[in-house]
Amino acid sequence: MLHSLIRQFSEEGAASIWAQLNYHVECECENAGFITIESIPDDLKSAFQRKAAELIPTNLVRKPSDQEKVDWNQNQFASELAIANILGSWNENYEDDKVIVEKLVKEDFSNWISKMRMILQEPKSPLSLKNGVWNITKRQKLWKNLGSRLFDENLNNFKQLVVIVLTERNPQFELGVGTK
Repeated sequence: MLHSLIRQFSEEGAASIWAQLNYHVECECENAGFITIESIPDDLKSAFQRKAAELIPTNLVRKPSDQEKVDWNQNQFASELAIANILGSWNENYEDDKVIVEKLVKEDFSNWISKMRMILQEPKSPLSLKNGVWNITKRQKLWKNLGSRLFDENLNNFKQLVVIVLTERNPQFELGVGTK
């Protein structure tokens, strides 16, 4: 345990520092003395001084540049991305999701999804795709950036679709209704 404590302060051999400490204690005890900080030799004290923290030189530290921030409002498909942000997530393997997307974007799903695939290939894309499930990442930032591309027509259309989806009866809850 003492060796590991010594290694916290000194990268030199802990065994040699321990040996120096033992020798010093033996010499002091031989004369019935006691050990104080002042009586410890300077070379031994220096082994236990905290090393100054070294910092990476500022010229080697990479700072985030303005080029790394993408202005999605300048993308050729910014309006389509704004509508995708309203959706938040969809599954391209579900026909019902495709129908909802088509009604919302007022465009054939295959045309619209090809635009989303192009955005997906962009560096720092706000889209993610896994097993056919699309998600928008950092929706709040994207909303702030693209919110001006959404109009009352888009929001009213979205509202109507939300009402349709949320009021649709799920057939699994209808099983056995009215039978004895």
